[in-house]
Amino acid sequence: PQGIGVFWRRSLFEMSGNSPEDTQPMVLEMEVCQSLDGSERSTEQVQQLNKLNADLEEGWHRRLADGTFVYEQMDVADRRNVGLVRLVHKPSGRPLWLVACHLMTTSRDSASTNRFPGEVRAGELRRIREEVERLVPDGEAVVFAGDFNTSVQDLLRLSAPLQSADGGKETLHVDFGMRQEEGASQLHWRTRNDGDLTLADAFAEVHLWGAGVGPHGDGKNCTSSNASRVDWIDYVWYSERELRPVGRSNMRSPSRQIPDRTHASDHLPLVVAFEWLEQALA
Repeated sequence: PQGIGVFWRRSLFEMSGNSPEDTQPMVLEMEVCQSLDGSERSTEQVQQLNKLNADLEEGWHRRLADGTFVYEQMDVADRRNVGLVRLVHKPSGRPLWLVACHLMTTSRDSASTNRFPGEVRAGELRRIREEVERLVPDGEAVVFAGDFNTSVQDLLRLSAPLQSADGGKETLHVDFGMRQEEGASQLHWRTRNDGDLTLADAFAEVHLWGAGVGPHGDGKNCTSSNASRVDWIDYVWYSERELRPVGRSNMRSPSRQIPDRTHASDHLPLVVAFEWLEQALA
């Protein structure tokens, strides 16, 4: 399984429980079936301790060697997870949920591997939505970020009924809450109190849902550039009722493929500065 890292500035944030009444620190990561001192724990105890490092439990219509398909859950070794943590902003006392993911690659989510290309990543986003809606109460800010392994055009495609790779008329709709309204695409989720939780894309004005993505020579932008692609596949979403972006990193595409001496990865870091919205305090 893919590891997820969540870091924060200790001078500004501290870890809290998963509700205003729960002030005990949470354990974010531990080796399965072991406590912090290495002793064995019951399955129930492990589930409680790992409740914010959730298995995405991917299912797919896997293509068999004879060209037919079978629906099954992916092997544990191939599945991804999502990391969630509730922090408290020390200066204001306001809570902030960080949600981090690394979605499946197309090597296990394409026409060559499954019946409905994109169903694995769409299912992962739906599973993340379920975890957020189970945990996050009304009025608490959310930042959801990660490598989606999905271009902005494909992200829009995943939100619609998925076409069958075998040419049939059957489609599959995996609803992860993405909606397009007035030219903007947002994640329309719910809180655990069944309130509205709308997440906006912090870089929508940069990638322009594909129109702003391309090579350096065209003056365009990307989050990943290598020998085979120049694309936008990483995202930062935020709850627009509580947060406002006031600064973003420059995502201009590199002039040459990366990694290189100044870029340790073929991905560029996405940085967003937020300010609290005062009306959310009411």
